[in-house]
Amino acid sequence: SARSKRSAVVAKKDERPVSKLRPKKPMISSADDSVLSVTQMLANKRGDAALLVGPDGGLAGIVTDTDITRRVVAKHVDPSSTSVSAVMTASPTCVSMTDSAMDALATMVENHFRHLPVVDDNGAVVGLLDIAKCLNDAISKLERAQEKSGSAAEDAVKQMANLQGAGGAQAAMLQQLLGPLMSQAFGDKASPTLRSLLAGKPATVVQPNTTLLEAGQVMAEARKAALVVEDGELVGIFGFKDMMSRAVAKELPLDLTNVSSVMTPNPESVSPETTVLEALQVMHDNKFLTLPVCETNGTVVGLVDVMDVIYGCGGVDGWRSVFDNAMDIGDDASETGSMHSQSLKSVRSARSKRSAVVAKKDERPVSKLRPKKPMISSADDSVLSVTQMLANKRGDAALLVGPDGGLAGIVTDTDITRRVVAKHVDPSSTSVSAVMTASPTCVSMTDSAMDALATMVENHFRHLPVVDDNGAVVGLLDIAKCLNDAISKLERAQEKSGSAAEDAVKQMANLQGAGGAQAAMLQQLLGPLMSQAFGDKASPTLRSLLAGKPATVVQPNTTLLEAGQVMAEARKAALVVEDGELVGIFGFKDMMSRAVAKELPLDLTNVSSVMTPNPESVSPETTVLEALQVMHDNKFLTLPVCETNGTVVGLVDVMDVIYGCGGVDGWRSVFDNAMDIGDDASETGSMHSQSLKSVRSARSKRS
Repeated sequence: SARSKRSAVVAKKDERPVSKLRPKKPMISSADDSVLSVTQMLANKRGDAALLVGPDGGLAGIVTDTDITRRVVAKHVDPSSTSVSAVMTASPTCVSMTDSAMDALATMVENHFRHLPVVDDNGAVVGLLDIAKCLNDAISKLERAQEKSGSAAEDAVKQMANLQGAGGAQAAMLQQLLGPLMSQAFGDKASPTLRSLLAGKPATVVQPNTTLLEAGQVMAEARKAALVVEDGELVGIFGFKDMMSRAVAKELPLDLTNVSSVMTPNPESVSPETTVLEALQVMHDNKFLTLPVCETNGTVVGLVDVMDVIYGCGGVDGWRSVFDNAMDIGDDASETGSMHSQSLKSVRSARSKRSAVVAKKDERPVSKLRPKKPMISSADDSVLSVTQMLANKRGDAALLVGPDGGLAGIVTDTDITRRVVAKHVDPSSTSVSAVMTASPTCVSMTDSAMDALATMVENHFRHLPVVDDNGAVVGLLDIAKCLNDAISKLERAQEKSGSAAEDAVKQMANLQGAGGAQAAMLQQLLGPLMSQAFGDKASPTLRSLLAGKPATVVQPNTTLLEAGQVMAEARKAALVVEDGELVGIFGFKDMMSRAVAKELPLDLTNVSSVMTPNPESVSPETTVLEALQVMHDNKFLTLPVCETNGTVVGLVDVMDVIYGCGGVDGWRSVFDNAMDIGDDASETGSMHSQSLKSVRSARSKRS
């Protein structure tokens, strides 16, 4: 009903402040620092923009990954001897936390700014708006709202299960989710295709042996990432953040280094017939900022980035309607705790009443964990065709159905390495039923969420299928997604608690150094929520987690077959080490998508040709708490751990970190806190002391 009430609330809406867009923590450097030190700080923190402060602590400028390519690499500037003040954008446009959110978004879209600094009343830096994050957050909010509207979404899930084919299923869900929300953007017109968006625009194509200097000049001129093409086929992608983090920050000789040694190999691509709407969803789901577009025969059409897609959303009206809808949701669903006037007093005290609601809590259903859309194949399909479907859809697990449409098994990227590659099985002539896990444990949407999580953690399952009462597949739980969602919820709750978070932001601005600032924010955010996990003990370090565990180390010239055997035995991704230095990482999903699905000869292909080069790593002194945040912020499933001298200590994955959270009590408290939040903050609009009995029926009343 919010849309129809719009005229009545325009005044209120236009007052929605920038703080509602949840600006990112800023990464802060001094304007006197060298370009090299700023790029190294950003590479270590996995950032793409630094805010630069003057001697008075006020904002002097901003420098982004794109600036490093355009103003340093392409201009032959020496990063080690040049002050960042010489290449920064001085006195950038900025906004305050209390300015209008829609005005801030308009400033970014209309001026092609991806980043917009946020300052307090004294001009001190307190945050950074990133248009890509704003878009991601908006889509996430729209998704949550759609899920809350109940029956329509459930019908779509049923329809999806009947469709069987994952492609049709995802398209149906996508249409169901974003279609109505974007109809306003396009009026009665269909969402435009990427082909129409790219018409007449040259593709930024380079060869694998193009030097980084030459690639930088092409990228600087077009203001686009480089697509690496060999014999007419897309073999890699190399973006502005890669140039900054993998080349400039690592002090590689730009005129002597080929792009092939630092590109991301075999990137996923989409068809030019993909609509802007679908591209938006793909980019959101995978946290991609860029998306290569290729014909079915492999010919490169071009590249779209997050800004192109925003402009493709029906112009100004389009992007406004997406953000507008998303910001409405917070108000309508009482995310801010400002609705239901008379009964708000009970929300604040809900935590203290916890013992009284334990019985209710254990009834929280699996549906509250927001299972992923399943990728479905037939158990009769070949291993090759299933891996190709997963590679195309960027999935890591397929649910396999029998002739009756019931769940027959599951196969994951890890299974492909362990049961296909390491066992010399031919993927093209082997039925997936021969390597799947048959009759897997599964849960229903109405089962207890905490029981489902316990099943996953205690049995080391990363995935758990969700079925309806008839045994038809309706979803897939992924422990990594559950953890990500839980941390996101905890972050939002912390932000909502107001003054404490604001104090931390002020404290952060005073600290200046980005490292200290982020540590302070991290402690502020997750510390109290996890104190229950560790009791009075400090969060353990990754060194203690990895003690006595061998690292899965391979050489760049190790074959995929040999790497697969090492990975299968250790059940860990492979770390690629040369001369004692970490040069790459190669995981189970890479083996499936970049090798098996592409039919590469495993005994003849070196891991160096398909690994992800120069991955980020963390110190063994990093705590489990910090690792959890790094993995959440970057959507990493694995994290290499290296000493300061570069020696490889090992690798932690999302399951290790969950186990590191103080055992069973620890992981339970993280998920428990997160699932409380929906109730406490009146996300369902169903609490207010006396009405707890209504929680079970909240799904149907959510609209």
